[in-house]
Formats: sequence, C-alpha cells, structure tokens
Amino acid sequence: MTSSACGYSTPERQAREEKKKALHSGPNHTAAPGSDQPWLWHVAYNFSGCLAHADITYRTSDRQILRITGILNHNQACQHARLVRRPAIPLHPQVYNIALKQLQDGASLQAVKITNQRLISSSSYAGLRDDPQFRNARYLILRTDSSRLYRALAHLKGIKTSQLPEVNIDRWLNPTSSAYQPLLHQAVLHYAPRTSKEGRFEACVVSKEMEEATWNYGHNSQIILDGTFGVCDSRLLLFIVMAVDDASHGVPLAFFLFSAPTGNRQTSAGYNSQILTLMLQKWKVWLEHNGRTFEPKVAITDTDTKERAALLAVFPALILLLCKFHLRQCWTNKRRTSLGSCEGSDYAKQQVKSRLQGLEISLIESTEHHQALGLVRTEHIHHTKLLQYSETKASSEAAVKYLDYLEGYWLSFSLWGSWSLAGRLRAAKAMNRAVEGVLPTTNHLESFNRVLKRGYIRQSEKGGKRLHFDVFFHYLISSIIPAIFEARHHEKNYAAWIGLRFGGSPFLSRSSTVEQSAATVVHPVAWIVNSSEPTTRQLEGYDIARHRRIFSMYYVDGHGTDLLEARCLSSKAIPFDPSPISYILRLHKDGFGSCTCPDFQYHSFHTGACKHLYGLLNHLALVRVAHPQTPIPLFSLPTDREDAVRLWGQHMPPTHPPDSLNPPVPSSQLLNTISTLADLIKLPGTGLIEEAELTDEEMREAESSIAGSGCEEVEAEVISEATSTRLHGTDRQGLQDQLHIQLNHTVQRLLPQLYHLELILKDFIPVRTTDLTELETLFARLHTSLNTQITLADQAVEPVDSLEVHVPSRRKLCEFLSGDLRPPSPETRQVRKKSYGVY
Repeated sequence: MTSSACGYSTPERQAREEKKKALHSGPNHTAAPGSDQPWLWHVAYNFSGCLAHADITYRTSDRQILRITGILNHNQACQHARLVRRPAIPLHPQVYNIALKQLQDGASLQAVKITNQRLISSSSYAGLRDDPQFRNARYLILRTDSSRLYRALAHLKGIKTSQLPEVNIDRWLNPTSSAYQPLLHQAVLHYAPRTSKEGRFEACVVSKEMEEATWNYGHNSQIILDGTFGVCDSRLLLFIVMAVDDASHGVPLAFFLFSAPTGNRQTSAGYNSQILTLMLQKWKVWLEHNGRTFEPKVAITDTDTKERAALLAVFPALILLLCKFHLRQCWTNKRRTSLGSCEGSDYAKQQVKSRLQGLEISLIESTEHHQALGLVRTEHIHHTKLLQYSETKASSEAAVKYLDYLEGYWLSFSLWGSWSLAGRLRAAKAMNRAVEGVLPTTNHLESFNRVLKRGYIRQSEKGGKRLHFDVFFHYLISSIIPAIFEARHHEKNYAAWIGLRFGGSPFLSRSSTVEQSAATVVHPVAWIVNSSEPTTRQLEGYDIARHRRIFSMYYVDGHGTDLLEARCLSSKAIPFDPSPISYILRLHKDGFGSCTCPDFQYHSFHTGACKHLYGLLNHLALVRVAHPQTPIPLFSLPTDREDAVRLWGQHMPPTHPPDSLNPPVPSSQLLNTISTLADLIKLPGTGLIEEAELTDEEMREAESSIAGSGCEEVEAEVISEATSTRLHGTDRQGLQDQLHIQLNHTVQRLLPQLYHLELILKDFIPVRTTDLTELETLFARLHTSLNTQITLADQAVEPVDSLEVHVPSRRKLCEFLSGDLRPPSPETRQVRKKSYGVY
C-alpha cells in the first residue's frame, strides 16, 4: 500500500487506536491518565478527505509488478493543499549506521552529534554533495532522534524495548521462546522470576571464563564477598564474589542478582543470610558438576553478619577475616561518638584521640590474645588514673567508655581472631603462603564496584538515566563480563611480549625493587627541604613551639655552647602522665641535628628534618625575642642533603636502641614537665590542628601508609602454637559473639522507644494505617522468632544455619511462567551514604 501525502484524520486514528487497545486488554481495561486528551497533529498536510492511494502487488523473487489498483485521483482540496507542518524526514541510512556504531563502542550522544556535525562540514556522507533539491533524507541528527537511536541500539542486541523488562529476561532464558538467546542462557546457572508479591527476582551469573577463574584463583585460596546497589532503575542488589590472581588483580567469580522484598524501605538492606546462602549454595553445587569439590580456604568481608553467616553455612571450614578498613571505620565512628569533636583548644582531648589511634594500630598488629587484652587494660588503667584531674576528666571518661566498647565487643577471643594479625597468620598457614599474600581489606572488590558503576554502567546509560533492569542484565552478560576478561587476556599477552622482547632484565619485579631499596643503607640526617610553600612538618613544628612542647633545654657538658640538647613532648603525651612520651633533640652550631622520634629515624633521609627539630628551631627564635638579654647561639640546619650526610659522618651520632627511643624523664625534670602540661590546658587557643575528616578512599590510603611506614617496632610475625590451636574452628563462634553483642546493643536502643510507644497507645486510640499494620505484623514475627530461638537456647540445641538446596541439573533454570511475571519494585537514584555504624 502506498498512500498519498494528503494526510489523514488524526481524531479518527486516535479513536481507532483506543478501540484496538480496549479490544486487546479485555473488559477490565482502565484507560491511562491523559489518554482521553486529543492527539496533536503531526502530519505535514491537513486532512482534506482525499482517499487517493495505490495498492501495488509484485513478485518478491524478481520484484515484477503484477497489479496496480486503488484511487489514483486526488480531490480538489488535496490538489491545492499547502504544507502546514514540518514533514517527518527520515535520517540518511549512513548517518544512522555511523551513529549506531559509535553508540555500540560506548560513545555518548553528545559525541555522536559532534561527529555528525564534523562529517557534514566535510561533506563526508554519501550523497551530501548532490543537488539538495532532490534529497529525500536528512543528514543532521536532531534531538528527537535520540530515542530512535537508543531503540535501534537495543534492537541490535535483541532487546525489545516495547516489552516489559521481566518478560524480556524470561523470554531470553527460555529455550522454547522465539526470543531465546543462548549466550545469556549459558551464563546463567540459576534464574527464578518474581511471580508473587512476596517473591524475589533471582539470577546467578557465571560465564565460562569466570568458572575457569574460580578453579584457578578461588579454590583452596581466598575469596571476597560484598554487595552493591543502584545498578539499575529497580530495587535490585548485586553481590559479587571475587578472587585475586597471581598479579594481585581482582577477578570476579560470580554475580548474584536479586530483588529487594516488597515494601523494603532501603534497597541496601533488602537481603538476609537466607537469600545469600541460597545463591552461594547454587553456585557451589553448580561448580561441582564434574565431581570436584570446591572449597575456598579464606573469605574476607566487611562487618556484615549476614554475609559471614551465609559463607559459613555453605563453607563450614572457611576461615573468616574482617576487612581492616571497615573495622577501623567502626572504631573511628565509636571514638568520635565517645570523644565528640576534637576541634578547638581542647589539648587533652586531642592527645587522648592520638593515643587511642595508636592503640588501634597496635591491636590490629597483635598476634596473641593476652597481648591485645593487655594493651587495652593498660590504657584503661592509665585513663582511670587521669579521672582525678578536672582538666582531663571528661576526655578520660570518654576514653574509658571507648575502651570498654573495644574489650566488650571486639576482643572476645573468637572475634579477635578474625581481624588481628593472628587471624591473617592463621589464614596464611592454611593457604601455605606468606602473610603478605593474605588480603587485609576488600579494596579489590570496592574498586571493582566503582569501575562497574562509574565506568561500564554509566557508559551505557542514556542521558544519565538509570538502565532498565533487563538492559542491565543483558549488558552485564553480553558486554561487561566479556570486556573484563578480554582486557585481562590482552594484559597477559602484553606481559608475555615484554618477557619475549626484552627478556625481563630491564623490568624488575616490584618485590625485587623493594628488596633492593631495603638493602640500601640510609642514615637519619637533618636538613631543611626547600619548597615554595611550608611543608606539613614545618607547620607542625611551628605549632610545637607555639604550644610550648619543648622543655628541659641545656648545653651538653664538654661542648660549651656548641651543642644544645632538649626534649619535646610527643603528640601522644597525656596531661598529668607520670611518664609522658618525649623525644631527645640535639642541635650543633655547625648544622648537625638529630632526634630520637621514629619519623626522623626512618624517614629523614628522604623527607628532611622532623617536626620536632623544626619546633626546636622555632622555640629558640621565640626565646630570643622574649628574652633578648639572654645570649643564645644561632643554630641552623643545612638546606642540602649531601651537607647533612657529611655532617652525620663527622659527628657519627650513636645509634639509639629501640628501648632508648622514648627514654624515661628524670624525676628532677618531671615537675617541669607536669607544670608545663598544666599550663597548656589553661592557655586559650593552644589546641593542635584537628585532622581533616577522611573520606573512605583517604582512610584506606592512610591505613596503608601506616602499615608500611616502619615507624614502630613490630614483633616478629609469628603466632604461637597454642593460639593457633585455639583459633581453629572459632569462626562460627566469632560470628555468634558478633550477633550476640549486636542483639544486646539493638535491644538497649529500642527498649526506651518501645516503652514510650506503649505509653502513647495507653492514652490514644490510633487509626489503622499501613505503617501500623506493618508494625503489628513485625511484632508478631519477632514474638515467634524470640520464642523459637530462646527455646533452642534453653534446650542447648544448635540453630540450623545451613540451607539444603537441590539443583537437579547443571543448566536447568526454572519453570517459565510468563503470564505470572512481576517486575521488581522501582527505585529512584540513591547516593551512597556515609557509614556511622560501630558494630
């Protein structure tokens, strides 16, 4: 049928389309809001009642025309019709193809339009140089073309945008469907559509490459488990299992995708240990189809008990480790809650904070449980003594509260074994590798989540709008996973080419570089770093002088006034401490200087003088101004490192043994020290600069710098046989300890509010609302759960925490019930919120 260009009746067409919809939808059809509004006219000519058209019949084999019939004459009004609207001019096929190719390669729509304009300017499109009077297509991409281009792109991938997302996925995975896609079906080992209001959408995705990586890097090794959300426009959670390859790169092993329950208030909390256990068990059973037993040795997670419970339910012999970053995040949140803000001039509070931070580092590096308990209890005694002083009472009470939190929650033997160095040593022994090969954090997976959401997914979004969940599902399997493993393949080939081309000799491994640098002997030397702006150490040195932390200055006997010695209080020193931490500083008139602090001993060769030496120089300058009548020689430090090394060779300062880094202060000088600290508390504006609030990424970097600084003497990384034996099989008990404390903490927080709710209900008859109905249902479930669990505890029966899952065959997914499919709940865009959890 070939129609004329004399238009059609838009109202008649609207009536016909509405009649079709009502006929196909049945008697219970409800019209969409606004559907009764008249359609806008889009045809180029107003309808004149002309019925002119031609019906042409032809043979498809040779396109031979067999018949022409129809109404071939236009009426009078049609013959005199004029163009009243801009006609719908099609886009030239070449423009369409180039734009689609760019979109397939990941280009943005703006980049597509820029390329289109450039090709028009250079007349690079076919037919663009022909007479424009006879063109029947346009070359410029308009704003109205974006939806057509994206629909065409989806069509190329087999995504039917006119179909509901849940129906699309069901048809792709159904071998009997006309839309069946074998590529997707082969990568999905478990699929369950959401067919009821209480049900979930479930899918477990493992490609062939991921299966191979699982056996290569996950079996008898370590895995990481963590989840993310906000990957599409529905309330879906994505959990990822990851391992680390020989090059210390993260490799995804499995993707678990499932919807949050109906009515869930927050997507990130829309899961429990049962759904994770189900997905992990499906994955494990599927991996073992060939008779092999998949058994990872170690798993690392954040502090989420649901992930840990699911892992132990599926892999009972697994060693569970806690991510050091998430652990420190919990401790930092609790410390800030206890101490409050450390801004301003509260010197005592700042010192307590610094001391507790040092304690946290020592606890993580502990290898014996009694050692960790001793560290906390020593600090507890110390701060308890300081409660008698009014100036330090508030900060000491906060410190004692925080120490009770550490000992009461984190220092049970079983839980301590999951986050301390002892746990990592145990994991290293189980995997038969060095402790450096045991992952301390989940950074690999956190980084992968960032690349996934900000790289791959954002690249596929159109106009910043979230992907429909069927589009995300398709892209994950057909584009994202292949791209990840293709990049790995190319990196491996590149490394092989480097070895083939250069033999590897010019490219030393990172470990050999570290060994060489460690073997290089450097000396602690004092020199001033030249820079346009003051360095951090120089600014901190000014604060040391301003806060009067320099004390006990005297000339060394036998050197006249050429050699000055002084002491500087450490930032970890506590007011009224009978043995405050301090460092010995020396300055010589010829420019030589030294300090016993760890920063100077280990870093000064590369970073210059420490903050304490800068503080002493500033202190001397202030004394000269305040006491001009006192003759004080002029001391300075060299500005060149070579000169500092030469001076070190001349003076050959004695090497301080570890015990002398913080020598005890003589009793004759203690009074001077204590009075100085008391004065500091009373001085206004003498607070040290508060450290900036760290982002997640900055905290990771800070932890890694602490771990690699070498500033502290760490005991040999050896765990005693007794501790190793006791830690065996304690992972399940550690989880139970964690859950027990969390339960008590939650009950303590809820009880006052529940009592308050009871008082309200006694004086008020509420109107039943959706929230009250949900609360009533929740109370009923809690009542049942409490009775069940308390009865089990009274009978000393272990709760059932494993879930038996029967998988009849390797690739049998589910029954396909397209008529009963339900979509996941929609979700608006959410932003990752800062964590304030302390457990």
